[in-house]
Amino acid sequence: MQLKNISVRSKLLLGFSLLIIPTLLVAYSGWNGIDSLNRRGLRVEAIDLLGFYSRDMRIQGQAFALDDTPEQATQWLKSIDLFAGQLESVANASKVKRNQELTRQAQESLQRYRALQRDRVALSAEQTRSRDAGGKIGDDLTERFKTLAATQKEADHPTAQQQLSELFAASQRMRLESRSYRAAPSANQEQRVRQSLDQVRAKLKEVESLLPTDQFQALQGGIQGYAQYFDHMVELQAKAVEAGKGLDQTTQTLADISNELKAVQGQLREADMSSAQRSLLGWLLAIIALSLATAWIITRSIVTPLRETIRLVEQVASGDLSVQVAVDRHDELGVLQSALQRMTGNLRELIRELRDGVVQMASAAEELSAITEQTRAGAMAQKIETEQIATAMHQMTATIGEVARNAGQASVAAREAASKTREGDMTVGQVVTQIEDLAQEVDTTQDTMASLRQDADRIGGVLDVIKAVADQTNLLALNAAIEAARAGEAGRGFAVVADEVRGLAQRTRSSTDEIATLITSLHGSTDQMSAALDRNIQLTASSVDLTRQAGVMLGSVSSAVDEIESMSEQIAAAVEQQSSAGEDISRSVVKVHEVTDQTAAASAETARSSSELARLSLQLQELSARFKVA
Repeated sequence: MQLKNISVRSKLLLGFSLLIIPTLLVAYSGWNGIDSLNRRGLRVEAIDLLGFYSRDMRIQGQAFALDDTPEQATQWLKSIDLFAGQLESVANASKVKRNQELTRQAQESLQRYRALQRDRVALSAEQTRSRDAGGKIGDDLTERFKTLAATQKEADHPTAQQQLSELFAASQRMRLESRSYRAAPSANQEQRVRQSLDQVRAKLKEVESLLPTDQFQALQGGIQGYAQYFDHMVELQAKAVEAGKGLDQTTQTLADISNELKAVQGQLREADMSSAQRSLLGWLLAIIALSLATAWIITRSIVTPLRETIRLVEQVASGDLSVQVAVDRHDELGVLQSALQRMTGNLRELIRELRDGVVQMASAAEELSAITEQTRAGAMAQKIETEQIATAMHQMTATIGEVARNAGQASVAAREAASKTREGDMTVGQVVTQIEDLAQEVDTTQDTMASLRQDADRIGGVLDVIKAVADQTNLLALNAAIEAARAGEAGRGFAVVADEVRGLAQRTRSSTDEIATLITSLHGSTDQMSAALDRNIQLTASSVDLTRQAGVMLGSVSSAVDEIESMSEQIAAAVEQQSSAGEDISRSVVKVHEVTDQTAAASAETARSSSELARLSLQLQELSARFKVA
């Protein structure tokens, strides 16, 4: 099958299908490279974990050297088991010969490390037993010294006691130096312990002649036993140091193997990365070459006929409808060329028919233009008449509105007058009530003034009694003064009292006279007040009568104002109805005017359209003449 008879869709699908296969191969190659790098990364992590476990083994071993307890030994063994498990996992995952050799070496080193660890734990247990035995020897030696010191004290041998004390002090220094060596073993500390032993032996020789043979031999045996214990401890410490060195060397070997395994994995990862890059690059180059070839073939099979079709379309666009297209393709471009051939034929028929229709349309447009001009003239005359009617209706509506506003204002003024009249009536009622209350208060005040006058009269009676008492007191004081003068020197004090009493009586008489004068003045004031109150009562009664008359008159005014308000409201309602009717008529006239305007505008637009139609008919004739149909 020729390529030109294959559809464009099939061509594109074929081209993309040719690209999908190598693209899938590129994706597979990339995926395989990523998976390989991922596996390498996991192996590197496993090897890193192997190094971590080796460091943990070293740390646990150092911790056991500081604290050789069974619990710490168990922790040390757990770290070894973790390393062994991780090493087994790395060995199973190793496929490269070098990695297999390294893992085998690591397993051999791990076996040596396990043996050294067991020896170190056993050696630590033996050191513990040796320390316990040395402590017992030291305690027995201390007890012997105490027994000898007590015996010498009873025997009263000061020289022996002094030498035994020095020997005991030397032995204690020996034990302290030994403990220091056990806590921090070193050659210098070992030398100090041996010097202490030599000092103890020298002190022991000094007391040999002062002690019985059996006691001396017992002391000598204890010191010799402690020296043997220290030699054994030094021997065990040397073994422990040697075991520690072996453990450190084995641990370092395992660490070196881990580092080398990591380096090998790094090299393998670099090799995998380079291989993946080369594979990807090769497939990419193949895809690019295949893409270029496919694009050139498909483009050539599509662009060449498409250019031919564009050339034909440009001829049609320039007005040449006489072109003939030879179609020998069966793809989408062939279908397009066939459609172009049919379109050209249809356009030729359309242009012929268009020329005939344009001539007829030009004649009809001229007749329509004449009729439209007559219609427009009638619409303009009708528009002028409706404008005059609308102006008259607007004036009438404005007059009716003014009357309605005046009637409304009159109604409002009447309502305000009625309101003010009712308020005045209420105010007059309040004034009458207040004046009546004032009259009652004046009556009450008059009664109070009468009561005040009666009280003043009673006070005057009391003052008369006080005057009589004062006169009688003055007389009695005078008699008392006379009697005191008769009594001579004995009645002098009584005479002074009588003078004071007489002075008081005289002041009382003068005060009562003043009060009587005030009461007389009060009587005059109350009489004047009573007369004024009588006049106020008469004026109040007259004011009440006048106020009531004013209230009656305000009531009459209020009734008249209510009637005026009612009539004003009726007038306003009637005027509003007339105004509403006038506005309805005005709106109707406005609508008629608007319709007339629209009719006139439509007529003018129709006239313009007719003219435009005639112009377009001429233009269509000119345009149709441009097309070449034969």
